[in-house]
Amino acid sequence: MFSITDLFEPTYYRIDSETSIVIVQACIVSFLIGIWLAIISYRSAWRLKSESFFWCGTFAIVFATWNISFLYSYSEKSLEVWKTSFSHDFVHRAYLALGLLLPMIAHSCLKSIYQRRYLISGKWRILLFGLVILCFLLPGVSQWQLFSLICGFFTFLVFTFLNIRIWRDYLKADDIRQKTRSFFLGLGLSISIFFSILGQLRAEALTHLPLPYLGNLITLVFVYFVYQIIQSPRLGDIRELMLRGIRVVLLTFLLGGVFISLLIWVGENNPELFFFNTFLAAFIIVSALDPLKKQMDRFILRKFIVNQFELENIIQGILKKMRKSRTISSLTTTLLSGILDSDRIYRTGLFLWDAGLNHYKLLG
Repeated sequence: MFSITDLFEPTYYRIDSETSIVIVQACIVSFLIGIWLAIISYRSAWRLKSESFFWCGTFAIVFATWNISFLYSYSEKSLEVWKTSFSHDFVHRAYLALGLLLPMIAHSCLKSIYQRRYLISGKWRILLFGLVILCFLLPGVSQWQLFSLICGFFTFLVFTFLNIRIWRDYLKADDIRQKTRSFFLGLGLSISIFFSILGQLRAEALTHLPLPYLGNLITLVFVYFVYQIIQSPRLGDIRELMLRGIRVVLLTFLLGGVFISLLIWVGENNPELFFFNTFLAAFIIVSALDPLKKQMDRFILRKFIVNQFELENIIQGILKKMRKSRTISSLTTTLLSGILDSDRIYRTGLFLWDAGLNHYKLLG
C-alpha cells in the first residue's frame, strides 16, 4: 500500500555503505520542487495559452518523476502505488526512459522560446526515442550496466548539443535582448549539465571521489529561471533575474562557509558550544550580509553585465559634476553633455517647469 509518510521519509530507503542519505534527500526535495514548478507552469500555460509555459511545466513534471524513479532504482526498492506494485526492474526502466525524454522536452521548450522549428537535428530525437523503446523491450535491463551508461551518455550528449547551439546563437546574435537571453540560458544550462554529470558519476558508483550531488537541485533552479524568462522576457528583467540568481548562489557558499567553520568546532555532546556558535554565526551573517550584497552586485555587474556597469559609472560621474554646478545654465550643460558623451543617447532635451509662464521651458 502506498504511503505518503514512507515516500518522504529518508530512512524508508535502503541506506548503507553503498547508498547515500544526501542523494536520497536531494531526490525527495527535487521531486517536491518539480511538482510545484509544474503546477505554476501549467497554470500560466492555461491562463496565457502559452506553449513555452506548457513545455516548461512538462519538463518539471517529467524531471520530478525521474527523480523519484531514480531514487527507487538507486535504493533497489519496488514502487508501490495504492494496490499496484512496480518491480525494481520496471522502475529502473522508467528511470532510464524518463532521462532520455528530458532532452527532447527541453528542446521543445527552448525552440518555443526562440520561436524556431528546431535547434538540433531530428536524428538525435529519433535516436533518443529509439532508446526509450529499447528500455521497455530489452530483457533484464536493470542488469545491463552498459546499457544504462549508453542511455546516460546520449542524454548528456544531446543536452550538450543543445547548449552548444545556444552559445552559437549568443555569438551570432546582433539583437541585444536575444544575445543577453542566450548568454544566461547557455550559462545556466552549462552549470546544470556540469553538476548533473558529477552527481550521476557518484550515484552510479563510477567514481569513489566525494563528488557533490547537486545537479538535480541546480537544474530545477535553472528551470525556475527559464519560467521567469518566459514570464518576463524584457531585457532588464532577464538581467535582474540572473543578477539575483548569481548573488544568491555566491552568498549561499560564502555564508555557508561561515556556518561550517564555526559549527565544526562543536563536539557530539556539547549543546552549549553548539548554541553559542550558532548565535555567533548568525550574528556574523547578519552583520556582513548588506556589505557583501553591495560588493557582490558590483562585482557581478563588472564581470557579467558590462554595459549596465559602464552606464552606472557614467551616471555617477554626471551626478558628481552636477553637484559642482552653481547656475541652471551650468547644470544643463553638464547634464546634456554627459548624457551625449555616454554614446548611448543621441538626441535628448531638458525641460524645466517655469512657474511664471505656467508651463515647461526647453533649456537645451
